[in-house]
Amino acid sequence: MKNIYDPCNCGSGKKIKFCCGIKGNNDTKFNLSTYINNNNSTELLKIFALLQVLPENSSKILRLQNIQKVILQNLNTNHDAINYEILRNVVKKNFPPLEHEDPNECCFVENIMFFNGNNLVFTGITDNTREINQYIIDSIISDNDKISSECKKEIFDGIKFLLHIHHEIALKLNIKRNEFIENYNEVLEFPSNENLENYKDLFVFKPESIDKICIDNEIDKNIINEFLLDIKVLNSTDDILDLDLLKRPFINYNGMYYLYLPSAEMHVLNQFVVSKLKKYNELKKFEATFYDHFRYMSIKTFLKMSWTLNDHFEHFDIFQFDTNKFAIVEYRVSDSTFNTKTIIDFVESQNKSDEFIYITLVGIFDKKGFGYIEQKKINGIKYSFMLTLMELNILIVLWDLNRLSIWKYLVADDIRNKESILIPNLYNILVKYYWYQKNNYSFLPNDKATPELIHFDFKLQGAQAINAIQKTDKHVVLFYELNGDLVFRSVTRTETYAPIYLSENFINGWLEIVLERYNFPIWITSTLRYDSLTKNFADSILYWLNKFYPELKNYIDNYKYPINVELRFDVAFHNLDGFDFNHIKDFSKSSLDYIIDYEVKKISIDIPFAMYNLFKKNDNSGEKVLLQTVLIGISDLLNYDDISLSQDNIDTIFSEFMPLSMAKMIIAYDNYDNIRYDNRFIPQPRYLEEADTSIILQNLISWGNINISTTFDTRDKKIEICNFIIKTLIDKVSDILVNYNTIDLIQFVMLRNESLLHQHSFSKIRMVTYYECFKDHIDAFNDFLEKDNRNVRTRHATRGLIEFILAEKHLGTKMPNDNDIDFLTSLLDEISFFGNMLDSIKFEFNDPDMSILPSKRLGINYSFHNKVNQYNLEMKKDEHIDSINYFTDIYEDHSDQSAYYNKINKIYDEDLGIALFKIIATYDKLSRFILENKVSVYVFKTSDFHLFLKQECELTEKEIHGFINNFVLTSRGEISKPPQNYQYSDIQPWRYNRSLSYLIRPIVFVDECYIISARHLSSSSENYLAKFMDGTIKYDKKLKGLAKLQAERNKIKGTQFRKEVYEWLKNEYNNLEIIPYEFNINHKIADKNYGDIDILAFDKNKKIIYSIECKNTKQAKIIYEFTTNIKNYVEDKLPLHNNRRIWLENNLKKMSIEFKYDFTDFKVKSILVSSYKLPLNMIGNIKNVEIFSLNELKRKVVTF
Repeated sequence: MKNIYDPCNCGSGKKIKFCCGIKGNNDTKFNLSTYINNNNSTELLKIFALLQVLPENSSKILRLQNIQKVILQNLNTNHDAINYEILRNVVKKNFPPLEHEDPNECCFVENIMFFNGNNLVFTGITDNTREINQYIIDSIISDNDKISSECKKEIFDGIKFLLHIHHEIALKLNIKRNEFIENYNEVLEFPSNENLENYKDLFVFKPESIDKICIDNEIDKNIINEFLLDIKVLNSTDDILDLDLLKRPFINYNGMYYLYLPSAEMHVLNQFVVSKLKKYNELKKFEATFYDHFRYMSIKTFLKMSWTLNDHFEHFDIFQFDTNKFAIVEYRVSDSTFNTKTIIDFVESQNKSDEFIYITLVGIFDKKGFGYIEQKKINGIKYSFMLTLMELNILIVLWDLNRLSIWKYLVADDIRNKESILIPNLYNILVKYYWYQKNNYSFLPNDKATPELIHFDFKLQGAQAINAIQKTDKHVVLFYELNGDLVFRSVTRTETYAPIYLSENFINGWLEIVLERYNFPIWITSTLRYDSLTKNFADSILYWLNKFYPELKNYIDNYKYPINVELRFDVAFHNLDGFDFNHIKDFSKSSLDYIIDYEVKKISIDIPFAMYNLFKKNDNSGEKVLLQTVLIGISDLLNYDDISLSQDNIDTIFSEFMPLSMAKMIIAYDNYDNIRYDNRFIPQPRYLEEADTSIILQNLISWGNINISTTFDTRDKKIEICNFIIKTLIDKVSDILVNYNTIDLIQFVMLRNESLLHQHSFSKIRMVTYYECFKDHIDAFNDFLEKDNRNVRTRHATRGLIEFILAEKHLGTKMPNDNDIDFLTSLLDEISFFGNMLDSIKFEFNDPDMSILPSKRLGINYSFHNKVNQYNLEMKKDEHIDSINYFTDIYEDHSDQSAYYNKINKIYDEDLGIALFKIIATYDKLSRFILENKVSVYVFKTSDFHLFLKQECELTEKEIHGFINNFVLTSRGEISKPPQNYQYSDIQPWRYNRSLSYLIRPIVFVDECYIISARHLSSSSENYLAKFMDGTIKYDKKLKGLAKLQAERNKIKGTQFRKEVYEWLKNEYNNLEIIPYEFNINHKIADKNYGDIDILAFDKNKKIIYSIECKNTKQAKIIYEFTTNIKNYVEDKLPLHNNRRIWLENNLKKMSIEFKYDFTDFKVKSILVSSYKLPLNMIGNIKNVEIFSLNELKRKVVTF
């Protein structure tokens, strides 16, 4: 039984005994109307309005709207103060979460862009109404007088009024753009008592306040009447959607205006516009205007995925996204029926080999009038689906969709349907795509059995939209037009490290990038349309201005106008192809010329071509000149408004934030010296796609007809299954290749390889500077490694695919397309994976658990694979040090090598029939010839190729024969077998340094044609020369001269490496006394010849003798090389090194005599330093010796 002294359930604040208990009804249930009648209704109205604009209550609006409805039905003249504690208890106890309250599908507060700029708006319980309202506003603004001026005036007045009222409330509550706090399915949150008192009156307005708003915004003073609720129309229904409450969020009560539903702002705005269009009979005209704008925005969105607009019909568009793949896109802005006959006729008229997807893009502008939209099934269409434009934008923002992303998603979804896996229709594409990408771009499970149903947490759906809205942060920024008009530019965020945004004017070819770190925007613009050059320079200027902020803000934050830094480049910057940069005069000035337009706050900087070599330097000296000019120009502009930024201030900023270093953003390169930097005549690069890999792994068992009960409990069985899978994958490749013409397909794949090579070359020079710039902002190096690894894997698989295409000649008629090549590339990647797995098991390097999983996939324990990845990561870190050395030319050799090079050429001429440097020169001439013909891949007829070698390359018949015999790859006749006199290892794509690899033989010969690609020739040339210098080329054993030359190379490299280690130790460790020569433990001092200690060093303070072995090692990239390396060192080199350590430990007295110092109580420490990281630690700890690569020593700063 309840205590009669407990608070009464009615909410009066009295105790039961003195309230409802008087009537003898102690168990009365809470009645909201009773509570309101016992309290001040208008105070409650304000409080519950305030609760609606708390971010924590964003998913609880339905409760609050229901409460407000009851308050409106029970308005009273009670003037008593509200007891906040009782109110909190009443709400907590009596208003739990409603079962039909859904998680948010948008941010709590978003942004509407209008004539007055940015407006914070409350989204309420709507999903994409804010986006639709933005489209409505933009459509009316862009309308070419289809809609009457009277109708527009009333619409704009209402919009201004609503936006102003709610924006001011948001500002006073300090609510931020795109704010969202997750608090779904929880009790209603209350602010503190202090904030309740401070902010509840934001929702009540005196008539004169409304008049002032109207006067200030130049709108009809009676506009509020459009949004006033007639309280008399309230009825007793519990369904709030049946009421006018969501259209009219104000009431006039006792001479005051109350905003009781601020959360309904977006729905109110939407329905207000629709009502005015109906009033003026302009709805049909507007629908046409809205359709045009919606279609325009949709086309822009598809272009972001690199789709091409091929054709434009009355009610649909045709986009192409692959050689043989097209999208038919229709646009639906109302629920009126759509006649698909024209689409059917179009599909029937097309090539039967073409594939189509049918997309219905939905953007219903009347959010109340939204009915049912159906997409009809059309014969000849491969896949069909519907989505909103907002959903499409979110997909692009969150998952960076490329041309084929949607197609691959639809393929995976089709597989799901065929596997009878149900995903209920109540989930939209955002949730499905989220699951698809999280599940390795597949709907099928990796390890578990296939489910009948996949369901999701509803919060996932909204989370995708919220993430995308916050990521893009779309809004407007002030910008001066050339005519002096101050306008708004719509922008979206492009960087995570700083508030840097790109203007949407880029879709029209104008590059406008803005930094919003300071109290005013700083724009970087170009004088030319479609000027890609400016982007790199703009990134640099904004990066450094953001970096300068802690100091620069102290001088310039009082400025209030947008500044535009316009970059004007010498015309020569746009004509760099084949330019010889050695003839450019050096730039010696400390700043550039500029002019200022004080009216439009524009600083126009002239960048002379003489700056190019300065930008090419391995430091940021060029950028220092550029930024010096920017700051001097800003200083001059600020002085015009009596704000001082002195040269001393500028010097302080540069001293602290931009010292001379390798931190630079502008990457200038010389594609005359390295044609791989040339970005002409290549498509966008395509990389390995997880979606294709998932399909392969899902089907491996069925393709090979492997019994799912098969076990792999012995090493032999594991070797057998790896061999069988490799054969299965090769057969699959062969089955696909039959459909294509070999020559056409090789050219297509070569072109893809060209774009990968260009991207890799650019990222290689970008790597060092990028790391130096962003190491404090993000995990820049790991981010780079991930992208670089993706490129390396894709290039390796692509080269293997070219070899497979060439292996067997086919005359198929299918048109080469990226989707099929993606799949083939993934097949080659999996062949390499299982090939390496095979080698690791065969050479007893690994013995993984293997089994058939419930998902019918092959399950493999990846612990060893993870070790290999960790080794590769450390190796990449070493390569980073090499890149720094390469970038700074630290080890550039300027000595005269002509005699040695003559010797090399002579031996090559004798053994291969052509001198080494003639090979390199021939590659170079062929590469340049291809680009001169404005292509990246070129096909020579046999006679033309021989003539070119003879006339242009000046080769003799003997040299031509030697060149073709050793560097041209021909068909081997059968994809799975090596040609005569070669081994299987020569055609296995997972093996490196193969005699029959496309990297070693970069020219392809098929059907009396030589097929060559420019950048691959350049890459192959560099690779071959590097392998020669490293002494790693695998020559035919019959070539005695080259074998001897290679032995000499290895000796030279060994000597050079020991010198490099010695010099580095001497410069880095002052505590070491290093013997400058190799210390030989021979018969003079020992019982036998123990060999040389490469570097002997003493730390006399710590009493340590260091025995340092220097090994010029070869870089191990694959399992076979790991095995060779480990066997070589464990069985041969390390025992010899260890014997020398033992001799030192046992002969400290002899060492004391030899070096005239007492070493008798010293310890001996053994270290092996290699030029490349050795994979020895992968087999366990190696005792008595520490093993490092030289670069590892440098980056880890090992203490000696």
